[in-house]
Amino acid sequence: MIDKFQRLEEIISEFREIDALGKKTTEKMIVSFIQNSNKLKKIKKILNDIENDFDVCQICFFFRILKECPFCDDKTRIRNQICVVPTISDALNIEKSKTFHGLFHILGGEIALNKNIGPEKLNIDKLFDRINKNEEIIIALNVTLDGEVTTNYIAAIAQNLNINITRLATGIPVGGMIDYLDDVTLQNAIKNRKKIRSD
Repeated sequence: MIDKFQRLEEIISEFREIDALGKKTTEKMIVSFIQNSNKLKKIKKILNDIENDFDVCQICFFFRILKECPFCDDKTRIRNQICVVPTISDALNIEKSKTFHGLFHILGGEIALNKNIGPEKLNIDKLFDRINKNEEIIIALNVTLDGEVTTNYIAAIAQNLNINITRLATGIPVGGMIDYLDDVTLQNAIKNRKKIRSD
């Protein structure tokens, strides 16, 4: 009987590898799919829709919907402001604040040497491939050690290229994560952004 449960454990482990889901949550989801074939059909349809309707924009690394990026392909956006964020979720959070109307650039994380994540593993080079001196880089990274290291790295390159670079200002506490900030805090941070200067 133990061997028969092994297959369930394998499925749970495989599912958890897709994303950082807890074991109990994953187990409940899989059991629910087993018990309810309609739920399983629905999740299959959702996954199929994601595969067919969504992909990653190769300019800003946000997602495209039906082959169009909500930012890069929107001609009403302010073209000379590019807000740099760690993740797609961070871009969505800032967009929901309805304060920023420029473009985004998703880094895909932050520099974290203790996790073996260096600049080469992020979309930093791709950021500067799309930037010119008439544009403003707005840094919207987390106020953490990794966020500060990444900010300083990007700022050094931008200043060497004489590119205007600012960062979100008041309202973000030390250790604050962009994804958890409320709309008012984000609005204040965007409106009061400050120019980054090297020492």
